[in-house]
Amino acid sequence: MLLAAAALADGDPRARFKEAYRKDTGAEQRRAAILELAAADVPEAAAILFDLWPGLERDAAKLRSRLFVLRETMRELRAKLRDPRLDDDRKRTRLLEEIQELNGEDLGVNAQLAAIEIEQDGILEGIGLMKSPEVVAWLASTGLREASSPLLVRAAARRVAASGAAGVGTLLQALERVRRSEDLIPLLQALGERGEAIGDGVGAVLAHLSHKDWAVRVAAAYALARAARPEGVGPLVRALGQEKAESRARDEIARCLTLLTGQKLGNDPEHWAAWWRANEAKVLEGTVELGKGRETASAKGDQGHFYGIPQVGRRILYVVDVSGSMEVSMTNPKWVDGRAVAARDDETSRFDAAVKELLRATRQLRRDATYAVIFYASHASPLHDDLVAATPENHAKLEQMILREGPGGSTNIYEAMDLALRMANVHPDQKKGAATADSIYLLSDGSPTDPEGKTEDPERTLKAVAAWNGEQRVAIFTIGIGREHNAAFLRRLAEENGGAYFAVK
Repeated sequence: MLLAAAALADGDPRARFKEAYRKDTGAEQRRAAILELAAADVPEAAAILFDLWPGLERDAAKLRSRLFVLRETMRELRAKLRDPRLDDDRKRTRLLEEIQELNGEDLGVNAQLAAIEIEQDGILEGIGLMKSPEVVAWLASTGLREASSPLLVRAAARRVAASGAAGVGTLLQALERVRRSEDLIPLLQALGERGEAIGDGVGAVLAHLSHKDWAVRVAAAYALARAARPEGVGPLVRALGQEKAESRARDEIARCLTLLTGQKLGNDPEHWAAWWRANEAKVLEGTVELGKGRETASAKGDQGHFYGIPQVGRRILYVVDVSGSMEVSMTNPKWVDGRAVAARDDETSRFDAAVKELLRATRQLRRDATYAVIFYASHASPLHDDLVAATPENHAKLEQMILREGPGGSTNIYEAMDLALRMANVHPDQKKGAATADSIYLLSDGSPTDPEGKTEDPERTLKAVAAWNGEQRVAIFTIGIGREHNAAFLRRLAEENGGAYFAVK
C-alpha cells in the first residue's frame, strides 16, 4: 500500500492512489493511503485530496441525517414508555424491542460515520503536512478557490499562512476577493494564528470590521488583536461602540481589546472610548506595549451564573450529563467493580446537585431570555422542543419534567453536541439561517463514550464540533463535575469555541 514520493512522481498520481485506496479496506488503511499520498508533497496529490472530500462529506451528511431520524424515533418511543397511562405489558415489550432494534441500527450507522471521519481527518492532516513551495502555491491559487468546505478552506489557509510572510500576504489578498462568510471566517482565523506576520497588511483585516455578518467582524477583531498593531486599536474601539448592547459581538470585541491592550475595561464602549482619548497619542507613537493582554472570559452579565460561569446571551442551551455516574454522592463518590454506587438518602448526588443548580440558573435569566435543556447519557434527549421564554410558568414546567428523569447510561457527548448545535440552528447539515441560540453550557462528570459505553477518543468530538460550529456563532462553556471528568477535553472544547471552562470543587 506504500506510495513512495518517487513512484508517485514517475507515474499518474490518480492511478497510484486508486490502487492503494480501496473501499474494501478498513478506514485506518484508507487513512494511511491518504497520508502516503500527501507525503508525495506535489500539487497533483493535493488536488486528489480536495477531489476526494466532497464525496466523503455527502456520505457523512447522509449518515448524520439517518442517525438524527433514528434518534428522534427512539426519543419518541422512550417518551411513550414513560407515559403513566401505558399499562399494557405487551405494548411495553414491543416498544422495548423496537428501541433495541433501532439502537442496533444506530450503532452500525455511527460506526460507518466514524470511519468516514477518520478519512476526513487524514485529508486535513495530510494538507497540513504538505510543505513544498509548489503545493503551497497550488493551495493559495487553486485550493482556496475550489475548496468545497470551510474545513478545507481552513486547512489550506493554515498551511499557506505557515509558509511565511509571503503566505500571509497571499491570504490578505484573498480577503479582498472572498465574499462568503463561511470562507472569510477561516481565512481570518488562519491570519489570527499568524497575527504577528500581518504587519502592514492590517488594512485588509480592518476592512472586515464593518462586515454585515457579526461572526466575520469578530473573526477580524481577533486577527487584529493578535496582529498587535497600533493602527488596529482605534478601529476596534469604534467597532465596539457600533455593536448592539448585550450582544455576543460586543462581548467578543471587548475581549479582543483586552487581549490587544492589556486593559480590563469590560464591554462598555464609553469606558474604552475614554481610555482611547487619553492614550491615543502614546499608542500611535508606539510607547504602549500591545499584544500582551491575556484572554478573559466573557463579560459578566445581569443573569447570574451557571456553576461559576456568567450566563451571557439571551438564548441559552443547557446540556446536562445524566449518565449513571451522576448518581454517586457529590462529597463521597464510590464505585464497586467499576459501577457507580448511588448516593445514600442523606447525601446529595451529582444529579441532584446539577438539577438544583440548573433550576436556580434558569430562574436567574431575564424575562426576555429564552432557554432549552438537553439531558444526555447513552443518547441525548431534549426536554424542550424549542427554546422557551424564561417565565415562572416555564420554570415550573421544567421542574416537573425533571421529576420524570434520572441518571443512567453512558456519556455520549458527541451526540449531545450534535443535537445542541442543531437546536441552535448552526449545524452544517441544516439550511443556513440565523442562529437560534447564543450560548451552550455543557456539564459532564466524565469523558466521551459511545452509546454502548465504550471509551471514545475525545478528538472525535472536538473535531466534529470544530466542523459543526466552525463559524463560532455559538459560544460553548463547559463545566466539569467530580474528579473523574476529563478536564483537558472540556477545557479545549470551551477554548476552541469562544467559551470558558469551570471545574466544580
